[in-house]
Amino acid sequence: MYGASEVDGEREAGYRSPSAPTPHVPRAAARPRRPLVGRETERALLTSLVTSTEHPLITVAGEPGTGKTTLIRSAIDTLDTARIAVSRADATQWPALPPLANIRHHLSRVRRPPQGYALVVIQNADRLLPWCGDIATLARDEGSVVIVLETARESSGADAGPVVRLGPLGHDDAAALFRAAAAASGVEYGYDGRTNALIGQVCNAVDRNALGIELAAARVRLMSLEELASTLDSPRGAIAVLSQLAGRRRYVRAVDRADNGAHPPADSAEHLLDLLSVFTGSFSLQAVEAVAGEHTAHMFDSLTELIDARLVQVEDENGDRRFRLSRLVRAAAAARLAASGAESAARHRHAAYFASRARQAARAADNAREDDAHAILGADIPDAWDALTLLTEANPAAALRLAADLAWDAQGRGTAIVLAEIIERLLTDVSTDDLSIRRDALLWLAQLQSWSPGATDRADVIRARLEEALSLARAVNEPLAILRALRVRFLAVTTDGDLAGAVAACTEGIALATAIGHVRWLSRFEISLSSMHAFTEQWDTAMTLAMSALSRAMRAEDKRAIVLAGLVVHAAPAGVMGDTATLPSLESLLAIANEVGDATSESHALATLAYRAIEAGDHQDAARWVAARHERLGRAELLHGLTVSTMLTVLIAHLRGDLATAARLHAAIAPAMESLLTVLPSRHVERYSAALADVRDQLGPAAFDAESTAGRLLGREQILTEVASYLVAARPVPPLAQDAPMDAPTDAASLTPREQQVLRALARGLRNKEIASELRITPKTVMHHTVAIYRKLGVRGRAEAATHPIAQRLAASTVPRP
Repeated sequence: MYGASEVDGEREAGYRSPSAPTPHVPRAAARPRRPLVGRETERALLTSLVTSTEHPLITVAGEPGTGKTTLIRSAIDTLDTARIAVSRADATQWPALPPLANIRHHLSRVRRPPQGYALVVIQNADRLLPWCGDIATLARDEGSVVIVLETARESSGADAGPVVRLGPLGHDDAAALFRAAAAASGVEYGYDGRTNALIGQVCNAVDRNALGIELAAARVRLMSLEELASTLDSPRGAIAVLSQLAGRRRYVRAVDRADNGAHPPADSAEHLLDLLSVFTGSFSLQAVEAVAGEHTAHMFDSLTELIDARLVQVEDENGDRRFRLSRLVRAAAAARLAASGAESAARHRHAAYFASRARQAARAADNAREDDAHAILGADIPDAWDALTLLTEANPAAALRLAADLAWDAQGRGTAIVLAEIIERLLTDVSTDDLSIRRDALLWLAQLQSWSPGATDRADVIRARLEEALSLARAVNEPLAILRALRVRFLAVTTDGDLAGAVAACTEGIALATAIGHVRWLSRFEISLSSMHAFTEQWDTAMTLAMSALSRAMRAEDKRAIVLAGLVVHAAPAGVMGDTATLPSLESLLAIANEVGDATSESHALATLAYRAIEAGDHQDAARWVAARHERLGRAELLHGLTVSTMLTVLIAHLRGDLATAARLHAAIAPAMESLLTVLPSRHVERYSAALADVRDQLGPAAFDAESTAGRLLGREQILTEVASYLVAARPVPPLAQDAPMDAPTDAASLTPREQQVLRALARGLRNKEIASELRITPKTVMHHTVAIYRKLGVRGRAEAATHPIAQRLAASTVPRP
């Protein structure tokens, strides 16, 4: 028995002679098809690819339930069947022969119209992906053949041909499909706000998967919309609602067995699903192996079964395949795991795996390769923090090692203060013979605390920790640990104001990095030393060092160093920078800092842009940049973060003539300015002092003192609120139509739906990686969309796009986020 295939509507089994007649079955005899909703773009693309015949192989890829079969059938319905003969096959029904042999046999039985060609659709074709190049060559050699593979994922090969990708439906399309499916069951819904919200809740509960939406809509005759939404919020109820698939029915039976005290076999798919509930976010195949433990022999079969049953979702992140449980499935599986008695062992395997991954990432960060560190651990950070929570109680020494290994990432994510508190507590409680753990913990604690509020009050403690860590590094002569300690010694200048100590640390770091040939660390220390010379206004030396570091960073493709060096050069007074033709603009440095997730450099770039606008007397442009900085930092407790934003706002208020506001905000931050003024360039301090003196003179002593008294009563939250409110008021009004660029849109219509989604996310202050995660696209795709948005809106960068009137309207609209 060869297996079943469908040729021109006929179901046939076994081998058939190529000359055997193929009776025609009218299309009307086919089974009813579900409606095509929200796939018009994909259908148009597939139809154009098929009819062009330029590509012998096309892939239609998407997770189960996204509507691949419906899309292909809909596209076929638009074809000229007199010229195109369609045949179908299911790769899972083929015998265990080489893939090309199976395809050759199928092609031998496919008829080709005299003036046309054959379209061969192969369903469930994931197993064929490794042979895409060979299949394309075979189709090309056969001639007059176009092959369409229907797969859950896509080939990574360059010769795999074009791909039509199907992801989750958009919010509006998902709601339309639910309404259509419910109407087919005899239930019509209105369009009031409450109904729309409930339908949106139902669609989101099934991840806007077309099949999941239809399965949910099939229950509307049995329960109200409110009951359906409530049921889908319950893990067990959701599984019952979506249990038409055999895999889900099998899982429900497994749940029932667990409730009765009969646990499923340890090597079953159900047991693996329970184990997978220990993951917080998405997870890799290696992580599954680690958590599966002694059950890895059956892991691959079990995971495949769970994927086929739609209980495990598959996603690709920058070419890496990862897996995820929906919130509802995870909650149900976690309850099962807790009742089984296997939870503790699973969570300890989980913690051990992510502690190991964090160690690998930390080694990359020690080599000044933060991008490599993010590639190793970035997507697993939430699970690594879960591991830290477990180890803090179960193995404090291992927890201290893990906490130190997570510190390179903490500052960019805004978790520095939390992690510093954990490290400080563990250092007090833990005694370990591994001095490298104590050294690294001391180093990172000193760095995290050097950049946190109140650092100046702990200057002596931070210095003592640094000296001990540096002593431990020197004792075993570990160059990378010494370089890290010297770097932290430089960064501590913001806390203790010890310029001489910072310069000495940079000089030693340059010598050591040169001796061991470490280009990245060499450029980092050159940048640090150049900033010290810039502070003392030795601009010739500062620019020489900064340009040297910038050149090294570009050759090494060290994006963080490119940003740091560029910011030092751009901080120079006009006329000092020299030839700037090849120098990255401040806007491009801002974009790079955002791309790599360096929040400190991003805030520095925004402050520099704002100060440049203040120097030019442009209070409106300055307000835009400070507002972007203020929104980006939010309530992150970064050393001098709020103080710098408020100082810039004082200068903006002075430019606008808002003297009372300037006096009040200055008084609010005056106690925190003392340590900051010691590390600011003298010309910045002089400008601020001159502006403040002018405010005092114009207001008069009595009014100035009254506003200062009011300002001193403001707490941190009140300062945050007042600065934000003032900056919004200080932003420019939208330009009149005659002043707008000819190509600048006046509404969102010129933006594609996806560009509108990205712009809405920009207006909410999300970074590229956060937008990519939310929209389920890659950061590279987000970058392409942002470039298109900048061009269409006529803006210069992210901050201007986020504050553009169109972005504000989109952010304020009721269109739900994807």
